[in-house]
Amino acid sequence: MSVGSKAHYISSVTTGAEKKTAEYCKKLATEAIIEAEEKYDCKVTSLVTDDEAKMVKMRADFKVSDPDLTVYGCSSHYLSLLGCDITVKSVVNQVVEVNKYFRNRHRPNALLTACNGAVKPALPCATRWNSQIDCLQSYITNRPFMIGIVSDENNDIEANIAKIILNIHLYKEVKSHVEQLSPIAKALDNAQSDSCGIADTCQDWVALCTNEQLEPVRSKVIKRFSQAMTEAHFLANLLHHH
Repeated sequence: MSVGSKAHYISSVTTGAEKKTAEYCKKLATEAIIEAEEKYDCKVTSLVTDDEAKMVKMRADFKVSDPDLTVYGCSSHYLSLLGCDITVKSVVNQVVEVNKYFRNRHRPNALLTACNGAVKPALPCATRWNSQIDCLQSYITNRPFMIGIVSDENNDIEANIAKIILNIHLYKEVKSHVEQLSPIAKALDNAQSDSCGIADTCQDWVALCTNEQLEPVRSKVIKRFSQAMTEAHFLANLLHHH
């Protein structure tokens, strides 16, 4: 539970073999709201969840059963989904293949580590937001060193890995991806900060909708913007003193 800028842990539930339907999740959320109100003698006025399908349905059900409760989805999650929307999997998959090779093979890893300025190759993780752009950025940083390693015949780098590293078209695609993902990553970091409110998140989403770097994927940005924003976001932004 969040009050102002302070968060309070209320409870958690081990669901066991229960089927996690929207109805079951709504029941647990209702119980948590009652517990919070009784424990802190307060009135719970809003509820935020992640954006998995059953959570979206649960929020819709709350709007019907409790219209005074403001419910909305997690903007951090929607921003992460937007990053996935605009990323070409074939591009990321090739970068992941190279980064895994230089992370997990002893000699390639040692050769890269010995390069002054090289960084540890990053891998995307579904549960760690912004790890996708971290993966691409680490590849861009390391590519000059990898080219040097590949060029030395004594290093015996696998042919398929060398081919990916030397592919200038792929490199340009990766740089283009990073340019598009950067404003999204910044907005995501802002959304996860302790001081960010829904007015601030709304402002970041509006900025993304008008960002020139995102012009080629404007329709995808608008789609996630429409899913993330509610009347409460717009009102909070309108009344914000900034």
